[in-house]
Amino acid sequence: MQLTVLVLDRDPLLLQSVGRILRPHRVLQATGGLLGLTYLRSGQRVDGVLAGVDLGGLTGPEVLMELSLEYPELATRFAFMAPHSAMLASEGVPILGRPPNPEALRAWTATLRREDPRVQNRRLYS
Repeated sequence: MQLTVLVLDRDPLLLQSVGRILRPHRVLQATGGLLGLTYLRSGQRVDGVLAGVDLGGLTGPEVLMELSLEYPELATRFAFMAPHSAMLASEGVPILGRPPNPEALRAWTATLRREDPRVQNRRLYS
């Protein structure tokens, strides 16, 4: 099953690389947290969000906080692209490295597929 993943990072080369690794899934790329939130607020449906920490403007943790308020189920399908840190680890969110390890990315998308609410006849968010 093809997923739609929103990838947020200020580095366009990293966005391209992650997009290639995530094939055959559909990847939406945004060069900042505000643009990513704009996609979601416009009704764009996504199955997971992968974000860097320093996005310029909103940070990755700030995007996660916004998701927790506006799309709580989507906030549980969020991962960081960052070096492992105690601060991020305390959030309980997967940290896939920067650049993300391809196997870690594939494992994360496999988790998204297993937890896909469409399989359970539920919408991710209304």
